[in-house]
Amino acid sequence: MSPSRIALLGGPAFFILWFVGAQILYFAGGGTTDGGPLPGPNEYPAVALSNRSGIHTGATLLVVAAAALLWFAAGLRHRIRSEGGVGLVAALAAAGVAMLLILEAALVVASVDIAEETPGISWAINQLSGAVGFESFITTVLGAVTVTAVIATLSRDTVSKWFWWFTVVVGVVLTVTGILEGLGIFPDGRFAIFFGLWAFVAGFSLFADAGPNHRGSSSPSEAN
Repeated sequence: MSPSRIALLGGPAFFILWFVGAQILYFAGGGTTDGGPLPGPNEYPAVALSNRSGIHTGATLLVVAAAALLWFAAGLRHRIRSEGGVGLVAALAAAGVAMLLILEAALVVASVDIAEETPGISWAINQLSGAVGFESFITTVLGAVTVTAVIATLSRDTVSKWFWWFTVVVGVVLTVTGILEGLGIFPDGRFAIFFGLWAFVAGFSLFADAGPNHRGSSSPSEAN
C-alpha cells in the first residue's frame, strides 16, 4: 500500500480533529449549548484566562487537523495526477484551508496570552480568529475550488458514482454559498463545514477505490 494512498485518510482525520478542536474552543471561549451570545469585550478576558488550558488544547487540535489536511492534500494531488489530471490547484486550495486553521489557532492562543495585560485587544484578536479561521468566507471559496478541481479531473468511470455525484452536490453548494456569502446574503462561513464533510467522505472513498493505476487489472505481461 503506497504512502500516497494512505495519505488520503488524512481527510477523515482532519474533519474529526477539527470538529473536536472547534467544539473545545467554543465551550472554553464561553459558548453554551443553547447557542446563546458569546462573551463580549468585557467578559471574554476573564473567561479566556479561566479556561486557558481548554483553549490551548482546542488550538493544538486545530494545528494537528491542519497537518492532517496537508497530508490529505498530498494524497489527493497524487490521485488526481494518476487520473491524468493536474492536482496542483486542488492541493493548493486545500493547503490554503490548512493555513487558515493554523492562523486561527495562533490568534486564539494569542488572545489568551494577552488577556490579562490588554483585555480589549484580547477580545478583538479572538474575533479576528473567527473572521479568518475555518468557519469563514475564505474557507468556503477555497473549498469550492478544491472540490471543483476534483470534479473536473475525476470521471464517473474512475471513482464510485455515488461519490462523484456527492462531490458535484458539495461543489455546487460551496460555490453558490461562497458567492452569496461574498455578497453578504448568507452568514459568513456557515457552509464551510460542507468542505470538512466532503474531505471526510472523500478520504475514505478514494482510499477504498485505489484508482486505475492500482486496481487489480492484468499486467502487460499477463495480457500478452
